[in-house]
Amino acid sequence: MQESILQWQVSTMRKQAVDLVAGKKVWMPCDVKPGPFPDERLVRVKTDAIEWCGFVPAAGLRTPVREGRTFVCTTVLEVQEDSFLAAFPGESLTTSAVRGSLSRVTSGPLRT
Repeated sequence: MQESILQWQVSTMRKQAVDLVAGKKVWMPCDVKPGPFPDERLVRVKTDAIEWCGFVPAAGLRTPVREGRTFVCTTVLEVQEDSFLAAFPGESLTTSAVRGSLSRVTSGPLRT
């Protein structure tokens, strides 16, 4: 089931890649663990080239789980042929932005 969801996300992202521009909000898959505060989570995102880790407000997650897998809302900073540069909400423990392939993100309705 996880593979079919990922295939749908890749297909959807490829269709929407033309619309992917700097400033657009996109979802990236992530691993979540409890954070130091009730409304904060420790989030880990692994891309093709780098791993990002930081504390993100629970509201920045598609599903505000305490632990498990979900998606984190990121902001696209730059788009190249098959890759993107994205920034994360919250406080970074590593780098403030990551580069990855377009297949790693999915767009969709964002809660505000």
